[in-house]
Amino acid sequence: MSKPEDIPEDVWEAGRRVINSGRALGSTDPNRWAELVARAILADRASRPIPALEAMGEWQDIETAPKDWSDILLHVPNLKSDFRTVCEGYFDREDMEWRAPGFGVVAPAAWRPLPTPPIATLQQGAKP
Repeated sequence: MSKPEDIPEDVWEAGRRVINSGRALGSTDPNRWAELVARAILADRASRPIPALEAMGEWQDIETAPKDWSDILLHVPNLKSDFRTVCEGYFDREDMEWRAPGFGVVAPAAWRPLPTPPIATLQQGAKP
């Protein structure tokens, strides 16, 4: 079968890699095939930029992040989540580890500052 015109080349090739992986495993189990497809989709989602975050500037290496309890955005490639790789977090100076509410201890690869809150939030007395 040739590639349908409405499917981008990179997506087509990713699909072919999934099929080849399943064949290499000798799998006929539909659940195994579903897992391979799901993992390919998750990998694709993790590799795509998030438009709202792209507008905030470049990600920085985690080694340059503030380690003073400041809340920042963290890129955590192995985040124990359904599909997220970005969360809010901070460096716990007492335990010397990165933490993210709802996820516990995390291993971020990059960071960026939190966006400025909406004006309405600031007018209600919250600090930026």
